[in-house]
Amino acid sequence: MVTKEGLREQWKFPFSDQITDTLNFAEEEAKGLRHNYIGTEHLLLGLCKNESPVLKSLGIEIEKVRRSVEFIIGRGDIPVRADSIGYTPRAKRVIELSIDEARRTSSSALVDDHLLLGLVREGEGIAVGVLEGIGVNLNEIRRVGMNGLDAYKVIRPALSSLSRLQMFLEDPDQDLVRKQQLKMILDGAVGLILPTDSK
Repeated sequence: MVTKEGLREQWKFPFSDQITDTLNFAEEEAKGLRHNYIGTEHLLLGLCKNESPVLKSLGIEIEKVRRSVEFIIGRGDIPVRADSIGYTPRAKRVIELSIDEARRTSSSALVDDHLLLGLVREGEGIAVGVLEGIGVNLNEIRRVGMNGLDAYKVIRPALSSLSRLQMFLEDPDQDLVRKQQLKMILDGAVGLILPTDSK
């Protein structure tokens, strides 16, 4: 099982909780198929298992992907020990390309969309074969993935502000009057953005 900290140390780039979960799911999928390696197909299965919005929007379901992977490479014969599993050279290349995608988009950490873009950019391997085999256009994945990253860049500052606001509101040491004033301001702002019907 990998951690954010371990991944950051290994790859010299920050990994989000989301991508850390995806990589752990990829390892679980490899073990479940009794494969003693993590290949691009396992990365794709990890993305599906972590419910990648891009893959979901394109109608890509984990069961279909898993069946395709099993059809192409089958299952291993013996259970795999956790300490005997590692990334294939191609999977490592995908992660490197994903980090490059994150840097190109000025992202502060690697997320699932970067991994998906790395898979598509690498352009070979079982994952790409599976996607093409189930009728997915790789250019469409790239387009949808980039749109998601662009949207995240726009809302990231707002999410940061909301996080600080939530910490303020949950802090028991903050003045109740200030909290009520802030709530009134926020209610007014929401009213400006989403006006209610006047009767």
